Parts: sequence; structure tokens; C-alpha cells
Amino acid sequence: MKAECIVEFGTYLGASALTFALNAPSARVVTIDLPDEAGDLSNLPGVDQHHVITSRYQVGKWYKNTPEESHITELKCDSRELELSKHVQHADLVLVDGGHDTGCITADTRNAFAVTRAGGVVLWDDYCWLYPDVVRFLDKLAKTHELFCIEGTNLVAHVRRQAQ
Repeated sequence: MKAECIVEFGTYLGASALTFALNAPSARVVTIDLPDEAGDLSNLPGVDQHHVITSRYQVGKWYKNTPEESHITELKCDSRELELSKHVQHADLVLVDGGHDTGCITADTRNAFAVTRAGGVVLWDDYCWLYPDVVRFLDKLAKTHELFCIEGTNLVAHVRRQAQ
């Protein structure tokens, strides 16, 4: 299946968005990150707060001014308040790698499941000791959804079989 739309929660400097655009040149890449004036970050773990503060005004810098930038759409918002289906009808791949607190990962997963088409894949990054909310969330989700840990990585995958 050729990807038509790829969604990423957590743009940061844009390495993943650029990688997606380079490897799926006909796909639309939608990447979501907080606005530069992010406001209150107290819900986020300390590591996330540091990433947000140090990346402000640099979000997406890896793909800025590249030919691939024309295939990348940035959404600047708090993903906990996002209704992704207003921006994306269907996605073939969704990477959940934004905020690592329970509220963010829950909202991002809800949005991922809302737009991922049958046969599409949802990936979660950072399934590791550094982010215990991610581990707890995915361990609980594994009780109701078929999840796969990708050996040698911190990635967990789910292949969308049907409407959920």
C-alpha cells in the first residue's frame, strides 16, 4: 500500500516529518506540535518541558526551506484540544511522539484511531523507563488492542484491522 497521508504528533525539530516526506514523496505529511507560545507546560514530564522550551521557534527546522516542505503541513496546537478528523480524513501511518503524559498520549491515541484507515499503522515512540505514563498507557491498551513491540527500539505498533 502506498501511503497517501502520514500524521505525526510531536514535530520537534522535524527529523521524522522530513524522513516521512523523503521516503513517501507522494504522501501528505501532517505534523502537530505546540505553538511557539506554548503556555503552561506543567502537565508534561520534565524531559518534555525541556524539549518544548529548547525547541521553540525551531520546530520543523530540518525540513524548512527544503523541497519536501511543500508536502508537510504543520498544525500548531495543544493536541489534547485537537479534533484531527477536521484536518485529516484518513491516515496510513500515525506516529504518536508528542507529550508523554497520560492526557497527551490518551488524546493523541484517540485522534490516531479516529483517522487511521484499515491496514494503516499507529506507532508510539518512547515505550521505555524514561516515560512511565507511556508504558502504563500502552500496557493497558494492550489488553484491548493487538500491539507489537518492535525489537531493538522503543516503538510499539498497532495495525488497524477494522473500525474500532
